[in-house]
Amino acid sequence: MNEVKKAILGIAFLVIIVALGLAGAQQVAAESPAEVQSATVNWHPQSGSGAVGGASAQLVRTDRNIHASLHAEDLIPGHVYTLWFIVVNNSAACAAYPAVCTAADVLFNTAAVEADVVYGGGIISGKSGKGTLSGSLAVGALANSWFNNGFNDARGAEIHLVVNDHGPAIPAMVSDMLHSYRGGCTDDSLPPPFPDTAKSDGTPGPNTCRLYQSAIFQ
Repeated sequence: MNEVKKAILGIAFLVIIVALGLAGAQQVAAESPAEVQSATVNWHPQSGSGAVGGASAQLVRTDRNIHASLHAEDLIPGHVYTLWFIVVNNSAACAAYPAVCTAADVLFNTAAVEADVVYGGGIISGKSGKGTLSGSLAVGALANSWFNNGFNDARGAEIHLVVNDHGPAIPAMVSDMLHSYRGGCTDDSLPPPFPDTAKSDGTPGPNTCRLYQSAIFQ
């Protein structure tokens, strides 16, 4: 009798394992393949104009998250750079739709376009003047974001990547410079239209900071 019970329990266990495997396979099958996009890296108007020679940017979208990489050129050796995600959840509300959304949409029509801005990553540039900044976002609330609108649609949101130049690395402030928007910057070098959440993010310093390069994914 004990042997029969053991056999029955063994069969039941196998049935459960198979069922779980099928459920997992169905979930994977239900998800669409990752979408890979490429975009031109341009100089931000604060730093220049036109495309940045040799630079490139890539965005990978899945149903639940995105991963971005921006391969920058012409960085200033020894400077600290941070990457920022601009998420436009409702690009249809942008003034120039279906053309790309602008800073005016993000900063002055924030609620309608459901925009948010959040930190993506940071590096210190080496002697080559080349560097890769990368980061990921998952759908949902965004911790420490500028507008608290979150990230609603990994497949459909318009994504802007912006690189901020914090100036020469200051040894006592390097961590803050690498992980905040304001770190190392004078108050006067922060764009006046930016919200208080941006201007209070990090410890100010002596450097004149500027927005440096950018890429846009529709």
